[in-house]
Amino acid sequence: MNTPSPVVTLFQFKAWSNAELLATLATLDAERHATERHTAIRFFCRSWFDGLTTNGGG
Repeated sequence: MNTPSPVVTLFQFKAWSNAELLATLATLDAERHATERHTAIRFFCRSWFDGLTTNGGG
């Protein structure tokens, strides 16, 4: 049996958690929870962008 590398496992978890977060955000009433929804989307985008630009060098 082949065990996926830790990097593959982390990317799979990130993909799963992103999908769960976006699915949950899609259920929020955009008018009733506008501020909270906007903030959550901004945090999501920022974490996604930071993940792309982090090179481990600081």
